[in-house]
Amino acid sequence: MIKQITLHHNFIKCIAVIIGYSIWAILAQQQAITVHVKLPICFYQTSQDYELQAPEYVQIALSGYRKDLSLYDPEENALHINASNYPIGTHEIKLDKQNLFLPNNIKLVQLKPASIKVEIIKK
Repeated sequence: MIKQITLHHNFIKCIAVIIGYSIWAILAQQQAITVHVKLPICFYQTSQDYELQAPEYVQIALSGYRKDLSLYDPEENALHINASNYPIGTHEIKLDKQNLFLPNNIKLVQLKPASIKVEIIKK
């Protein structure tokens, strides 16, 4: 009876599907992918006497393994800029990877725009 069940075509097909899916799931986690994310720009060490006028968001492209990117939550991240480095006036600020706090296993592929214009005015 058990021999008939295990040799039945439907049983063999089900086992093949389970094994195939398992192999695919394991290999898919090691696949390198690229994702595009919209991140807010966050200014820190700002004075209460000044007002900042700057874009609110930047677009970034991140590359890494699927399993690493699935653990990365873009809603918990932002592009950070120290506002105390800039006096009153208009400034062109070049953006780079140092403005992001990314894990080592995730690479920054693209940052749009590469620089932003920030105007700092006294209230």
